[in-house]
Amino acid sequence: MVMESFHSIDKIISEIASPDRLFVAIVALLMVSLIGIITGPLTGNANPYFWALFDRIVGNVARRGYVKTKSTSTLLFRGTFFTILFLIVACVFGAALYMVKRYVPINGMMEPLLLALLCSGGAVIVSVYRLFLAMNRDAKDKDDKRGSFGPVAITARADLNTVDDYGMARIGAGVIPITFDRGLVMPIFWYLIGGLPLAFIVTGISAAKWALAKNGFAKGYGALALSLETLFGFIPRILSSILLILSSFLTPHAGVTRSLISVFSWKNQAPSAEGGLPLTIMAYALNVSLGGPVQDSDGSPLQQRFVGPKNASARVDAGVLKQACYMGAMAHILLLALLLGLLVLMRALATAAATAIPIIAPAIGTM
Repeated sequence: MVMESFHSIDKIISEIASPDRLFVAIVALLMVSLIGIITGPLTGNANPYFWALFDRIVGNVARRGYVKTKSTSTLLFRGTFFTILFLIVACVFGAALYMVKRYVPINGMMEPLLLALLCSGGAVIVSVYRLFLAMNRDAKDKDDKRGSFGPVAITARADLNTVDDYGMARIGAGVIPITFDRGLVMPIFWYLIGGLPLAFIVTGISAAKWALAKNGFAKGYGALALSLETLFGFIPRILSSILLILSSFLTPHAGVTRSLISVFSWKNQAPSAEGGLPLTIMAYALNVSLGGPVQDSDGSPLQQRFVGPKNASARVDAGVLKQACYMGAMAHILLLALLLGLLVLMRALATAAATAIPIIAPAIGTM
């Protein structure tokens, strides 16, 4: 029994960032990026598909439990209950679809497809770019704009009717680094660690935070979801931040030095609930002020802080959206390059281990 346990542990460890998982992650990243760019957000929501699905199952009921006149302890208890419900739904879907993947592999494409549905990539960039095109038009009729900023509003859970054009641009630019971090790097990272079951659990956490936490302004209603996302998102957020800093090297008119300075500007960084370091890096790199107060889609005022360099302007114009899209696209390409590099490295190590000549020591007493 002890030997079997050690064998199981060794097998689990050997699967972490294995070539097979890296290959699945690469295919999923290509799918979610390329298909997302071609189709855009099919349901008006550029977040991962399973975020929206879990929200339809649990979120609509959970949000009715948020009554801001209730005490903090009551809201904390209710929010904890619904966060656990999100996790249960995620576990059920994860277990069921994992079994489906085993019996219906579709020539090995089922696993990349399921992972792609846990991620979001090209659809976010397309949504923000459409907002850029609408805001860049010199049209008196704003109906075109409203049709274009719908996906950004749904993705950010913000009522863009309550802000001016500068506010729309700030929110649109902020959606890109936040979704890159939580909707792409985070699920892929945990997939490489624990496979699809763990990726589904992490997606359930992110969906609960998106649906319940109001970016930290929900009087404890999303406290558990925020805490879990902070815990599971710590290492992925470092990786996302590094990729965004590197993407500033490849983005025209982005400040590389400013993006590096943002890492050490402790007092000026966005709180984790409002976007954290990835949002801060984007603001510093583009030399603008992102974030700011907004009203969410449920009508709650969110007094978010402005994030950016000291003398940056909050009057973010449409041109910044185009730069944000470019910077986000470069971050996607760098993530793909990182996964490809890891795949080549892991395959090289596996080949070297397989072809190594074993050293056979002579038996004792034969010398």
